[in-house]
Amino acid sequence: MKDPYQYPKLRSPLEANFQEIQGEQVLILRDPLAISESPLFLKGIVAPILALFDGNASVGDIVGRFKDQGLTKEMVHQLIALLDSSFMLQTEGFERERKRVEEEFKQAKVRKSHILAPMCGEDPEVLRRDIDAMLSVKGDEKAEAGDDFDPESLICVFSPHIDYRRGKGVYGVTYDIFRNAPPFDLFVVFGTCHQYSEGLFHLTTKDFETPLGLVKTDAEFVKDIASRCGGESPFKEEIVHRAEHSIELQLPFLKRIYDTVHGANFKIVPVLVGSFHRFLDSGASPSDSEEYSSFLTSLSSVLKERIEAGTKVCILGGIDLAHIGRSFGDTGSLNDKILGEVEEKDSALIDLILSCKVAEVLSHFRLDNNARRVCGFSSIYTALDLLKAIGVSGRGKLIRYEQAVDYSSDCAVTFAGIGIYGSV
Repeated sequence: MKDPYQYPKLRSPLEANFQEIQGEQVLILRDPLAISESPLFLKGIVAPILALFDGNASVGDIVGRFKDQGLTKEMVHQLIALLDSSFMLQTEGFERERKRVEEEFKQAKVRKSHILAPMCGEDPEVLRRDIDAMLSVKGDEKAEAGDDFDPESLICVFSPHIDYRRGKGVYGVTYDIFRNAPPFDLFVVFGTCHQYSEGLFHLTTKDFETPLGLVKTDAEFVKDIASRCGGESPFKEEIVHRAEHSIELQLPFLKRIYDTVHGANFKIVPVLVGSFHRFLDSGASPSDSEEYSSFLTSLSSVLKERIEAGTKVCILGGIDLAHIGRSFGDTGSLNDKILGEVEEKDSALIDLILSCKVAEVLSHFRLDNNARRVCGFSSIYTALDLLKAIGVSGRGKLIRYEQAVDYSSDCAVTFAGIGIYGSV
């Protein structure tokens, strides 16, 4: 193995984005595994240098490439030291830290709040006020006036997983749907796994800490699924739950509504779903995959048994839609025309979701190979397929759709709240 301090190599996975801060282009490196807890802010001009941190180019090679720009060995070694101390370099030190973090998480009984606890510090009242403020947002009165959906038949809800600052207009009106619905005993919660993973589905039996209190996981249900589809395989990459926000951001809304409105407890079955791009690339259907079909069959059979035993169940998906702009690798700058085209495509997808047309959802993404980067693709498909597997013929309503656009960083994320109604 080459000396990583002489042949530096950025480790994987890392997320790199440019952002203009006080008129200067800044390169921001983030660790989706959260082994490095804080993002690293670097001057944008170092990006071409980091492009050579591939484990093949030596420090001398890198200096030689940029010597006319004044780069010295000392500068490169300083950059190496900074990356190493942030666990963003592929070194033995990083591997030791990764194993330590994974073992610590494996032994924990509770999945600690990764996003929300740091956000509100030691005062949960901060989050409580924010949740209440979002839940007080009014829905579309015209849409509600023509609403003929029976709250008793609510079976599935899709909510954003974008940060609360940008998603507040949709989060509140989406979760308000649970005020009038009967209290559920169990939520099967699908979340997008934003980290790279080999597996399609990732389970955990850990309870989830939130600043508003502990949310219990139905460990018996989770273990029952696993026992029917490979034993330990759904837990092989359990570490992806540690820093994933797509499930975490749903829980305070459920906790607040169930504490204040229903006065009841509930449990969750947390399922992170990996990328489905392999199916777009191969042209195969998820059902052609033994891993997918085995998991879905196991989940649906356990779920049907619970429903038959009288458990009131809701399926919940923490999903965002399109991710567009230069921040995500697009070449053209955002404008009204592009945003309009994205909304049109999102609307077509939403119509398929409302009709629970799972096969057509896959076809929708195949049209352009998911060019607008809908990160909720796999969770949407799996949730709709699960409804089909348990015998639900559902129809849905769009609660609200929004686009969060930041022209300064050329970044736009779209998202929606959706309710699906039907009976088993």
